[in-house]
Amino acid sequence: MEEKLNDKQGVNMESSPEVPKEVLHSVNENTTKTPQEKQQDEPINKLVENTLSNIADFILFFGVIATIACAFTLIYVETGHYFTSKEFSPTGLGITLVVFISTLISWSVMKTLANISISLKEINSKIKK
Repeated sequence: MEEKLNDKQGVNMESSPEVPKEVLHSVNENTTKTPQEKQQDEPINKLVENTLSNIADFILFFGVIATIACAFTLIYVETGHYFTSKEFSPTGLGITLVVFISTLISWSVMKTLANISISLKEINSKIKK
């Protein structure tokens, strides 16, 4: 009654009825991998980059809404006390343009930083391979 023993565990796992062969195969693969091979299998964590990208989209969305609100309230202003009329306000136009341009700049900088960070993480993972 000699049984074939597994070198690492010291038990006959191949003839064990309660452990499926798929599980044994995956256990043997995971125990024989080096730390570098295990690190290669791990996906790149992009949680921070996704959060930054979502914040950038949030800023763009509300910046466009703020620009539209500024356009309707600041570009043409009411003048006069008794008879009101609407006049063009260059200052209102300037404020509206500054709001829109700063929204675009903030959005593009955040998106660019998120993409650079993702690229650097991918390069770093490839170098470690």
